[in-house]
Amino acid sequence: MKSTSARPPAAPRRGSPGPRLALVPAVVALLSATACSSADSSGDASADSSTGPAEPTTAVPTGEESATSSSTPESAGTAAAPLELSGGGTTEVCAGKRFPRDLAFFDVSWEAGTDLEFFEIRVDAPEGLRQVVADTLTIPPRNFGGRIAVSGMTAWAERERTLRSPQLALAGGTRLSEESPIEGATGLAVLRLKIDEDALDSASGASFGSVSATYRTVDGETGTVSEPSEVVFRAKGRC
Repeated sequence: MKSTSARPPAAPRRGSPGPRLALVPAVVALLSATACSSADSSGDASADSSTGPAEPTTAVPTGEESATSSSTPESAGTAAAPLELSGGGTTEVCAGKRFPRDLAFFDVSWEAGTDLEFFEIRVDAPEGLRQVVADTLTIPPRNFGGRIAVSGMTAWAERERTLRSPQLALAGGTRLSEESPIEGATGLAVLRLKIDEDALDSASGASFGSVSATYRTVDGETGTVSEPSEVVFRAKGRC
């Protein structure tokens, strides 16, 4: 994660840094699609969306994965960054005819290291798709500051059904533009992406390279943080 910031004259910090956020892949929701990590393109992900209605699928981490997802305390005296992003990765999505072109993408979580006045999350270098930034949502965990082990994508219209999880307080979800989180707060970002049909059917597909957040703290500090999240969407026959 890369971070840049412009800091005004020092102001008193509020409290101690919040718990670190650890994200592991616990929910993957793909409608009529084949998604695979670039690290393992030989996986058992060959279902054809033309064979019938597709349901969101879930993947629960193994005991080993769960054991490695515990958070690591910060070194004494090390201040938390004002905002951190977690998640991302490299994914290729092989989209069938019923794969949603109006997509809810929830692969990145955030953690506030101080009280924030404002922050905004965008995909970087989009090709063949656009983000409806005003529709970006954030959903908190059931326990304040808790880790979030949920990620994936689904049709925008199906987001509430797909995101019903014991880890998430779905009723507490808000538009990100209305959020001013306090130190230690965490949340799952839900981005609305609209994929261009012509781009999907092209050799290069529709894609973006990373996810970035710009923020302003209540003390006036501003900055940007980024999380690599390379995602490519291609129509079946192109992947």
